[in-house]
Amino acid sequence: MDNHASANISSSPYETAAVSMTLNDPGLIRWLITAQHRDGSWGGKIPLAADRLLQSMMVVRALLDDQARNEQQEELTDAIVGGSEYIINRLASWRDEELNIADLCGFELLVPAHHSALERAGLMLPPLPETLLARQRRKLALLPPDAYYDPRLSNLHHSLEALDGNLHNYDLGRLEDLLFADGSLASSPSATAFLLRQPQVSEAACKRMRAYLDAARNPDGGYSPTYPLDQVVLLWQLYFERMVTSSSLLHARLLWMLARLKPGKGVGANALFVADGDDTAVAALLATEFGLEYQALDLAATLMRDFFDAGSGHFRTYRAELTASPTTSAHAVEALVMLLKHGLGSAAERAHWQAALVGVADYLVEHLWVADKWHVSKYYSILRLTHSISELVSLHGQVPGLEALNQNWVHLRRELRVRLLAEQDVSGGWGDCGQPTVEETAYATLTLLRLRIHDQAWFAALRRSRDFLSTSGGRGMAEMWIDKTLYQAEGIISSAVHAALGLLGKELGNTPRVRRSGLPRAAVSPCLKAGALAALKIGNSVTLQEQNHG
Repeated sequence: MDNHASANISSSPYETAAVSMTLNDPGLIRWLITAQHRDGSWGGKIPLAADRLLQSMMVVRALLDDQARNEQQEELTDAIVGGSEYIINRLASWRDEELNIADLCGFELLVPAHHSALERAGLMLPPLPETLLARQRRKLALLPPDAYYDPRLSNLHHSLEALDGNLHNYDLGRLEDLLFADGSLASSPSATAFLLRQPQVSEAACKRMRAYLDAARNPDGGYSPTYPLDQVVLLWQLYFERMVTSSSLLHARLLWMLARLKPGKGVGANALFVADGDDTAVAALLATEFGLEYQALDLAATLMRDFFDAGSGHFRTYRAELTASPTTSAHAVEALVMLLKHGLGSAAERAHWQAALVGVADYLVEHLWVADKWHVSKYYSILRLTHSISELVSLHGQVPGLEALNQNWVHLRRELRVRLLAEQDVSGGWGDCGQPTVEETAYATLTLLRLRIHDQAWFAALRRSRDFLSTSGGRGMAEMWIDKTLYQAEGIISSAVHAALGLLGKELGNTPRVRRSGLPRAAVSPCLKAGALAALKIGNSVTLQEQNHG
């Protein structure tokens, strides 16, 4: 499978710059020069301060490095000066509230490392804000001993370049042992490039890492924040597509993925990355819906054991995370409700799930209007939490302890309707970060459809939304998903738009057809579906044999 084609994840200046410092490829430098914004910064189309600061710091480092290695590089001077001025101004005006909008992965570890590196390169920078240094200390306090050697913390190793300037305190041989089978360090081009740059790394490890960087390069010449990201994209494509259609290709890929899962391990960004609560929850939901009882129960057990924090009343995405994700809890709720509705689980398991649902209900309501750590737009979070809360309400009378939520839902539905209708642009779209986008419009539309308030204003808003989605093409497409930097996941966006238009068609009738890039068009193939199910049965048989002989 071509992971670039299946995921279609946008390139990041940060990652591309990090790799350029290792490969010394003039093409990467040209890519970076072209990607610079008019204000001197690098980053996503949406000018969010955290993203632009972090990306600009890495790119300026790369340009300075290239200028030092290669003589007669005067053409880089303007780009370096513009980027340096941006960094200085952004640090001088920094506000921690910026991380409420884009809570970038590893930000509190990476910025101090890049700040020190730029100062060593001769830049005169303002000191780091004390609040950011305090955030760094809080993050470090969460890490267990030998965290950078722990294979269960690939979410931490994903930002290994944060050790720049401090690597002498670590055993490179043990860090080499963390390399994945594909030659990457935690599926991160930048972390892999950083380790590859170290002179003491073995030749065998260097060969593997170079092969990974060759494979990870995007068709546009840049690098994505995570490669591959195929399991995330697959799960989310199917999550949205299942609302309106049945794709044999997506189903077959999901069934094959589930058949290969090791019991008790959960699901991560790809087959090699550590499992996380978010992807494990979505996989459990889909496995339940598709009637895959064995996988559904195994994923649910992993979700409850590894990711539910009863004391805080929410589900974690990763171990040692500094901030929680409301949407991870939302997806866990959807999965557990689906399991209960399908009558799965023992009496003890069902009681455990019900207690978790009651415990997380207040958390979801409290965070309904809060932006999520995996997406910068509030419309993504509102959609996910609205779905989960409404699923909880559907258990009315079946799960004791949800009575207050049921009463509150009437008010929440009314407030959601008022806000969404008021925030709709005259074009028919929605946008939380400037102009309306097809992605955010799809999320807001799916939320409105979930509310099912059949009045004239509701229908009028849906008709305007349908017109916007069916005629705007890729209008306003921007990097809104959050990793170390912002990125765009076209496969997920296309599936969300397709789901919104399909449901609008059922509600309003006569939805125009629009071209969907990167998505399969074929109808369900019984042969393909049967073949995939046969593969799943084989996988189940092998898994059960392994358990019995473990």
